[in-house]
Amino acid sequence: MKKLIFVLVFLLTVFTLSAENFYIENYSVNIDVQENRVYNVTEDIDMYFTSPSHGFYRDIPVNYENGFRAILSNISVNEKWDREENNDFISLKIGDADTLVKGRKHYTISYSYDLGADIYPDYDEFYFNIIGDAWDCEINNVDFKVTFPKPIDKEKIYLTTGHYSSTARGKYLFDGVATVSGTISGLKEREAITLRTEMEEGYFVGARVPKDYSALGLCVTVISALILLFILIYLYKKYGVDKPIVVVPRFNPPENLSPLAVGYIYDSSADDRDFSAMIFYWADKGCIKIEERKKDFILHKIKTPENAPKEELVLFNALFLNGDELSTKSIGSTKLGVILQNNIKPALVKRFSKGEQSLKDKKAEGKSNLASLFGILFAILSSVVINLGNMDVAIFSVIVNILYFSVASILIWSAAKKHEISSGVKIVISIILLALALVVSVVQFSFAITARCTPILVLISTLISAIVIPLSAIFAQFITKRSEYGQRIVEEILGYREFIEKVEIDQLKTLIDQDPEYYYHNLSYAIALGLEDKWSKKFEGLFFTPASWYTGTDMIIDYWFYSRMFRRFNSGYTAKLITSGFEGKSTGGSMTFSGSSGFSGGGFGGGGGRSW
Repeated sequence: MKKLIFVLVFLLTVFTLSAENFYIENYSVNIDVQENRVYNVTEDIDMYFTSPSHGFYRDIPVNYENGFRAILSNISVNEKWDREENNDFISLKIGDADTLVKGRKHYTISYSYDLGADIYPDYDEFYFNIIGDAWDCEINNVDFKVTFPKPIDKEKIYLTTGHYSSTARGKYLFDGVATVSGTISGLKEREAITLRTEMEEGYFVGARVPKDYSALGLCVTVISALILLFILIYLYKKYGVDKPIVVVPRFNPPENLSPLAVGYIYDSSADDRDFSAMIFYWADKGCIKIEERKKDFILHKIKTPENAPKEELVLFNALFLNGDELSTKSIGSTKLGVILQNNIKPALVKRFSKGEQSLKDKKAEGKSNLASLFGILFAILSSVVINLGNMDVAIFSVIVNILYFSVASILIWSAAKKHEISSGVKIVISIILLALALVVSVVQFSFAITARCTPILVLISTLISAIVIPLSAIFAQFITKRSEYGQRIVEEILGYREFIEKVEIDQLKTLIDQDPEYYYHNLSYAIALGLEDKWSKKFEGLFFTPASWYTGTDMIIDYWFYSRMFRRFNSGYTAKLITSGFEGKSTGGSMTFSGSSGFSGGGFGGGGGRSW
């Protein structure tokens, strides 16, 4: 019972809040239609306020989705009033802030409503909401009179009533020449009365012709696109051309760089493979031992790494935060994943983006940001000039273009973050960008096209915009070059990677003679570079020496064991890291057609009102 009472109170409250504190006893509308398609409208409203109010707002629509924009002028009100505007309505705030009214009150409002020339090549029309569908109150009685400047055809007069989109026909009187009038009683909340009359083409003479901004929009789009491309090409040639990479095979990894750093520099990402590689790296350095028990790995701390970068010490200490042993099964209960995500990754980014170890030329990086800014400015400018006269669509277009630029930038960045881009990746990215350009062009054109534009010019403008925006994202991504340090380190990493991939057996034998544990010293780097299997394959048939840092139940007969062991370790290790917080890799003004009756609320004008 309590629930039922609550629901009833709630519904009553909602109904009370939604209804106005007035109703209209009589609403009289007189419209004098001019030959130049300007409507002189006079409204006499007998309003009854059921509770004290200062007055009411008369909201008159002036902006329509199909590109029509009415001009409201010669406004006159028999009471104190003020004018407020937004993009779609002009609101007449009628009443006095120092005075309250209650009971019956009469208002007279008059204005000129200029719609300009219509768009139909075969006929002219009058299509107007005598009463709009935005009155949240009952209207007891409506009488109207519409006087045309010339005779009209009685067979092409249509009066509709009811809620928005209703085609219910209403009764009217026609004097047989040029006047339509009528009386309708008992309008409910948000019910409208709409009159449509169709005339021969040329009925209206001297109507205002709204401006077509299509040519201006195309000119500004083309000029701004050419200027942008000139700037981007200049910036690219000056700040975006790297020195050619000279790859010289090298037997050892870059000095003072761990597998974590090498893996990060190689693919611009600190991922689970890089972190796993560090376990083997520390094992080779004598800092830990690895014990395998069935499907579990136990890491035993031997000593803390010496002269290691801060982020690597943080990672090592996080492994043994709860003691000198760590089981991969217990990683999920630690904060290791959070530390990797929130501390280690940002530290690597900071380390190689600032100071002596910065991989990128700082000046070039600044010009890349400038190119992105120019790309965004073009996206905004093209959106506005293509949609001049329709700011709602212009704002929507700006949002679409900025999102388009952002998506294109992310796609290009994700492909370009590696030092070498395969032809397959280039083809896939190109197809995606072309598909995006097509989709954006269709969306932008469908919204930009209005009754007042030249479609082919709008289409060309949207296509230019859709092509230039991703081009600016591409330039912004590639207006960057390596610092001297970055150039040297990339060459060393690629040279080292080439050595792992292509080293000959005879050369390996010589290196093993000099260093019997040469395989283990390089295994962690091969893992970071994704070459552990190739590295193990190179040692097939060579003298095998088991690793001193590993103990387990399986018999070890060749070097392949360690690449398989890495996969077992990494699968269990990564699964537990994810559970501990690690993310891994990183209405109205409707179009009509000849012979249509229109529908209630579908014409121009009308609107509604509300108290204040």
